[in-house]
Order: sequence, then structure tokens, then C-alpha cells
Amino acid sequence: MNTEKMPNMTLNDRVFMKGFWCFDTPGTVNKQQILDLFTLKELINIIPRSIILPRIFILYPNESLLLGGVGRIDLLSDESTAKNMPIFLTVFASENLKVNVMRTNYVDTFLEKNKGNPSLGAPIGNVERLNKFPKLEYKDFLIENDFYLEDDERGIADIVLSSLGWVLVTTKMSCINIRAWTPSGRGLITRQPPILPYAAAYRGRKIYGTSTFQTRKLAEIETFSHTQRSVKPGKIVGTNYEIDSSYNEPYRFVNFDIV
Repeated sequence: MNTEKMPNMTLNDRVFMKGFWCFDTPGTVNKQQILDLFTLKELINIIPRSIILPRIFILYPNESLLLGGVGRIDLLSDESTAKNMPIFLTVFASENLKVNVMRTNYVDTFLEKNKGNPSLGAPIGNVERLNKFPKLEYKDFLIENDFYLEDDERGIADIVLSSLGWVLVTTKMSCINIRAWTPSGRGLITRQPPILPYAAAYRGRKIYGTSTFQTRKLAEIETFSHTQRSVKPGKIVGTNYEIDSSYNEPYRFVNFDIV
């Protein structure tokens, strides 16, 4: 420390000894991040430009959640075990990355049919651009629920999708098998305990015919970390979309805004 420039401060000064310091380092590309894979137009959709509101979905075994065309969560748990135990997935990511829920065996058809579709958010572009974009690769996770006998509203883990956001997993099951996908399988980890374990309790009413719950405003006494279900939901404005498939079964997703 150069005490000549700050004659009134020494290495033993209280401000120096008890202070907190933040060091601004040159930007580097981490091997697990994926931001370097995207074009400027795609980054505009991927990087949040407003407060992230949780989007909450209910899924069952052999169903998948798609985040745009760049993130995917498959539920691999045994159907007989989970028959009456749905899984809530709470998505924390840019609102410009659309969420779709469908049967896992339809995912490849959906992605191929909608490859480059701007409505997904990313990836977008011409055939040359899409051919250069890395394929989605997966990593499997077996997540144990230490609270399944105590608190069925508490999330058990976050599935982190590097540079995209994360997905909170909430279930009453004692354990669950999940397969997560990102471009080249980069940045896939679990986080336990989750950052906002009670975010799924933030849900409003389920939107008829979809896997989506309305999103409501928090009351002043609520927080994402331990919200109360008894608070009256706020007004929701939402539009439910369907994309017909070759199997005559629509793919379901919903865009919504709080007013």
C-alpha cells in the first residue's frame, strides 16, 4: 500500500483492516459459460433487461421443459413412483426465452420443426448460422429431497444452466432423476440448497389446458425465499399459445405479464 498518497491511512488502519474490497479483473471466457456462442441478436434475448419474474410449470415423468432452443430439462423419474407426485419447475431466465412443455419423445421433432424460429429467442438465423451452433448435450442428476417429510413447498435444488439462468425443482418425492441439456453440455450443475427455495409457492392459478401457472405479485410481507400461498393473486394478463405437431398433439406454452 502506498502510504505516501494517503498519509492518514496505514496498513493497521481500521478502515483498511475491517473493510470489504471488490477487485475488478479483466474479463475472461470461462469454459463453462455459453455467452460466447451467441450472436448480438441472440444475446439481446438471452440477457435479461428487466427484473426476472419466476415462471412456474407443472410436469410429470417423461415430460420435458424447453427454454428457447438452448436449454432443456427432462424428468426421468419412474412413473409408478411419481404417479401422484407432480414436479414443479420454476424458471428464472430472460422473458424473451420462451418456455415449452411437452412429452420427452416429441422434443426432437419440435426442435427440428422450429429450428431458428425467432419466437423461441435463440438460436436464430439462417441455415449457415444454425449449422455452426453447438448441439444440445446432457448431464444426468440424481437429486435427493431431504425435506420431503417436512415441507412440501420447499424446493430441493436449482438446476443451473450457465449464462442462461436456473430452474428450481420442487417435489414431494424423496429423490428425482433429471437430465439437463445446454449447448455442448456447458455449465450444468446443481445448487443445494437452492437460492429461492419457496419460489414455486409464488404461483397463482393454473392456466387451463396448459402446464403453466399464472404469476402473481408479491405482497409487501412476502419474499421469494419464504412466500405464503394465502395471499390473493394479482391481476394477470396472459396469452396461451399452441403449435400443432405432426402427432396431432399441441405443444403448449404461455407468455404472461404482470399488471
